[in-house]
Amino acid sequence: MRSDLYSLGLVLFELYTGKHAFDAPTLAGYRQKHAEETPASPSSLVAGMDPAVERAILRCVEKDPKMRPASAAQVAAALPGGDPLAAALAAGETPSPEMVAAAGSEDRLSPAVARGLVAATLGVMLLHAFLAPRVSLLPIAGSEKSGEVLRVRAREILTTLGMPERPADWAGSLEHRAEFFLWAARQDRSRERWRHGVSRDGLSYVYRESPVPLIPRNFTPGPFPGPVVTADDPPPLRTGMKEVRLDPEGRLKELHVVPPQLQKSSEPAPAPDWAPLFRAAGLDANLFRAVEPRWIPSDYADVRAAWEGPHPERPGLTMRVEAASYRGKPVSFLWLGPWSGSARDATDGLSGALRVSEMVWNVILLTLLFGGSWMARRNLRAGRGDRRGAARLCAGVVILKLSMWALGAHHVPAVDEIDVFGVGLGNAALLGALVWIVYIALEPIMRRHWPRMLISWTRLLAGGWKDPLVGRDLLVGASSGAL
Repeated sequence: MRSDLYSLGLVLFELYTGKHAFDAPTLAGYRQKHAEETPASPSSLVAGMDPAVERAILRCVEKDPKMRPASAAQVAAALPGGDPLAAALAAGETPSPEMVAAAGSEDRLSPAVARGLVAATLGVMLLHAFLAPRVSLLPIAGSEKSGEVLRVRAREILTTLGMPERPADWAGSLEHRAEFFLWAARQDRSRERWRHGVSRDGLSYVYRESPVPLIPRNFTPGPFPGPVVTADDPPPLRTGMKEVRLDPEGRLKELHVVPPQLQKSSEPAPAPDWAPLFRAAGLDANLFRAVEPRWIPSDYADVRAAWEGPHPERPGLTMRVEAASYRGKPVSFLWLGPWSGSARDATDGLSGALRVSEMVWNVILLTLLFGGSWMARRNLRAGRGDRRGAARLCAGVVILKLSMWALGAHHVPAVDEIDVFGVGLGNAALLGALVWIVYIALEPIMRRHWPRMLISWTRLLAGGWKDPLVGRDLLVGASSGAL
């Protein structure tokens, strides 16, 4: 209790000075002085008073309880010769989290150093913002069209192809074509190799729409991981699902449409008109000659066609166009170059090194889960586990993960949002539980052997956001992390 620490401060004041902190002739007078007045500085009553003792006493008798020490152990550590942490380590004991939090100095950063660290953090962040565009693909592509403009363009293309119906749900994202950049790096060593075809071939705006809500099931890595719509999640299985890939200028690169499962008419299908596809792709159909189709569309089609012709921006490069239709309407369109590979034909896209790395990662996860559970059980049974710190850290991780889910997941205005929330909540709870187990398993070991590394961390978990040591470490960590 902070009131007990106030009483401790009064006792220490009298022990070190030989005088009462307050004097009054009546009980009411005592209460008024305790409520309104601050005791005299011990050093003004006793010559040569140790400054550390004076600071400890005056902190205990602060009028604001929040300004007083967090525990009696913290007071003991502040007094000369009072280092219970060192005593516990010498005795071979594991110091408690409260003892670790009470250790360490109360020295504050000078205002000049604090301002310098803040300025350094902001300066490095501004430098990053200045340098980032110089290593980004977007300035190389030279496109200024936003995702919303490209989404409207995708809808316009679908309308011109005879599919004007409005979707129940849609999603869009920007992707880069790693195969193209690897091919360009191998085939062209000139300084101009990124000046031709990067916009058309290197980047894609991927637009998906569906007559039913798009409910992804898998979490994807990234700054805001969550269930997000990709080309394969949810799988394109429902009639009327469409995927349109555009380059950053809004030119068609790929089209995939799921045709109906039930044929409703037995009349002969009209002949497909491929000209709208060429116009949407920004290609001159007269420069392309018909060839034998080789690429099988992902969905059923009753007519297939293919052409070869020159790349509009890379002289001497022959490109291939494959298209397919079902009952006169296009269901597939592919813009193919020598870098294009068949993902469906690849039996195993993982190299030996990647397989080994995945195996190592799985071993690490299993070790953390089962080994951590065994160690956590031992620590809890021995009374060494920091239950409060683990619970607060777990809660923080769950809240952060749910916040990232809320910002990054694909949400739908339907009852299916419950499924989206369930996936996000389950992922956050699983991660929180793993963090709790690992913390209970490993934190006592750190506290036993390297407790001074955990002083500010333990104070932070105890709620000491305004603690000077916490502020110092946060400033140093922020500037170092930004750098």
